[in-house]
Amino acid sequence: MHRNYQYRLRPNKRQKRKLELILHQTRLLYNAALQERCDAYKNCNRKSRISISQIDQQKSLTQIRLEDPEFSAMHLRPQRGALMRLDRAFAAFFNRVKKGEKPGFPRFKSRDRWRSIELPDNYRLDNAQLKTRDFSIKIHMHRPLPENFKKHCGAILVKDHKGWLVNFKIEIEEAPEKKPINSAVGLDVGLKALVATSDGEFHDAPGYFRKAEKKLRRLQRALARCKKGSKRRQAAKQRVISLHDKIKNQRRDYAHKLARDIVNQADFIAVENLKITNMVKNRHLAKSISDARWASLTAKMEYKAESAGKYFVWFDPKNTSQQCSNCNKLVPKTLSDRIHLCDQCGLKLGRDVNAAKNILALGLKTHRDALGTQGAVAECFT
Repeated sequence: MHRNYQYRLRPNKRQKRKLELILHQTRLLYNAALQERCDAYKNCNRKSRISISQIDQQKSLTQIRLEDPEFSAMHLRPQRGALMRLDRAFAAFFNRVKKGEKPGFPRFKSRDRWRSIELPDNYRLDNAQLKTRDFSIKIHMHRPLPENFKKHCGAILVKDHKGWLVNFKIEIEEAPEKKPINSAVGLDVGLKALVATSDGEFHDAPGYFRKAEKKLRRLQRALARCKKGSKRRQAAKQRVISLHDKIKNQRRDYAHKLARDIVNQADFIAVENLKITNMVKNRHLAKSISDARWASLTAKMEYKAESAGKYFVWFDPKNTSQQCSNCNKLVPKTLSDRIHLCDQCGLKLGRDVNAAKNILALGLKTHRDALGTQGAVAECFT
């Protein structure tokens, strides 16, 4: 089982220049490797296409380091990390082509689109310092790594508007055994209420982007008026970036706290598995759906439940909003209908709560054999 831990780095001026140089060199290497793959494909006829693999480019990197003293002066691992990143980009591209999705060919990276350095291995964490052959940088360890972690599986250094961050990927012991089920909850995600539970609770969508939209629009207009290449434009650009980062951090913080609250309250959690990529094609709802960040919330909930030894299951949401949770009759509704009213059994309650109850019932029914009749949810299996 793998987990990511993020910390703030505290580099001095010399170390910052070193990191910037590594960032610049890895970006050049990524772009050159991408150009090499494109040229190899274009310069051959259809019957004799040449495919350049990551291994081939790793061998070429060895030759480059022998001929270029600037590249050989830097550690090999970040440079290999750039080539691994390009290989993943091509693998994702061909996977999208195979699925019939929009391909999205790998792009050349400008300075604004290249902000991370990958360290696959050959680094160590010692006395709150990240140590490699090139540097030894202090880390603000605001929380310790878990005591049960087995080994480091890589690190990524990320540049943001405040400085540098490090993300450690670590392997920890296997997930704990599942706990007895004493409480269960179904969750329906939405736009007005971010989460509606089968118990009738609602957690409002904070809408951080919507609240900051007016200020963001003003900052972007100011950026558009600045002359390209000027210091004023760079300062205006940083203000836009800072606001976007603030919105991102607000969303992440809220998702972590809400996921933790739900996992603490329930031993069995059932969630609808939405096709968000299809839903954002609706131009009227796309911005609100993107602002809600359903996938981020459920992903955090899933790994927190796994670490706590609790059940977390996904289900197809088909008909969960239309079906009556009391008598199972289909009651057709449009998106504007927010109340579920069944003409057969007379059940009247919120549309989202009704869907959450259906999701919970479906989850318990599907996992009946695995769960048995544990604890307080025994009556749900009858």
